[in-house]
Amino acid sequence: MQSQTLQLNAYLAALNDEADVALVALDALRAQPVAAWSEVLSQHPEWCRFGPLDALLAEAHGELDNDAHRSLAIVAIVLTYAATFTAAPQAEFLRPLLVGTALKERASALYMLEEYDHALPSSEEALATLADLPEFAVDRAAVLLVYAQIQHERDETARALEAVREAADTFESHAQPARYMMALEVCGQILMDQHEYASANDVYATAYVVAERMEDAYALVRLDNNLGLCAVYLHALDEARYRLARAFSGLEERGMYEAMQRTILNLAREARASNNLDDALDTLHAVYADFLHRGKLRAAAQVLVEVGDTVTELTGDVAFARKVCRQLAETMGVYDAPRNVRAAAEYLRATTEGSSSVTVLRAAFAHVRSFLQQFAGSPTTAFAVPR
Repeated sequence: MQSQTLQLNAYLAALNDEADVALVALDALRAQPVAAWSEVLSQHPEWCRFGPLDALLAEAHGELDNDAHRSLAIVAIVLTYAATFTAAPQAEFLRPLLVGTALKERASALYMLEEYDHALPSSEEALATLADLPEFAVDRAAVLLVYAQIQHERDETARALEAVREAADTFESHAQPARYMMALEVCGQILMDQHEYASANDVYATAYVVAERMEDAYALVRLDNNLGLCAVYLHALDEARYRLARAFSGLEERGMYEAMQRTILNLAREARASNNLDDALDTLHAVYADFLHRGKLRAAAQVLVEVGDTVTELTGDVAFARKVCRQLAETMGVYDAPRNVRAAAEYLRATTEGSSSVTVLRAAFAHVRSFLQQFAGSPTTAFAVPR
């Protein structure tokens, strides 16, 4: 027992030492462009160890949504050292973890760049690296989620779902609720893409229970959004309106206007493809009315602008755009919106009434969208008619 305690203390001391070195290395590297990092590391071989290299992988992961090319470049640097870095005796067993994680991040970056055929071998190599290492079962399950998403994009959806189920089982058995919820969300998205809306709804509902237990507010916003989409496709419009109103409120509070825009666009596209556009539009107008009722006039305007622009893009229906913009201008007046918001609504109404060009109308919607986003951060922003 004493021997085990000494080993544990030595391991924890080694990890603390790795973290201290990582802080120094990261500060130095961040002061240089990524293209110079290999040279910096060659000048500081004492940084080519688990802590700094693992920190670089965390940096690469954080760049996935913003700049996948930068993420890929960082991972390439780590992979140069991952198999040969100097490890303290207490940290030697972390070598396969570093290699497997680096390969996973490379697969993730390639996935984000839609290079699926190149991403797949990296994910498979990561899985092989972590295979038969029970201490890294959770890390291997994280790779399975990346592998699943890649396979789904390659139309190997059966393999994708099998991988997601294995990952979810691992996360659940290892008491990893956040990752278990993530696996459920990936599964739900795959089922949505397969038009299996009832099954997707069940999966998202399970994830929602997990999110409630964790009190994860952002996850609840995401899941309300997905459950709202499922409800539209299942013609459960009351449920759809309730869920999407909650989701859009959460997105609006977090300033995530692009996510709201993306939801409306995806909903309209899918609804039109399934001859269900009327249900989708009814739901979105109900969300608009809910925002008005709660006095969230800017959020209401944002929804109607996205509805008008999306339908104009999909159908080229100028008459619909005119109707939406007339409704927006009238209600902003009735609800005594700020003068600059009323000016934006009136500009849209006048533009749609005076032009039959889809290009002109979409440019007008884009201009008002930009104004509303600026208005959210600075309510005194003046609305300027474009020249």
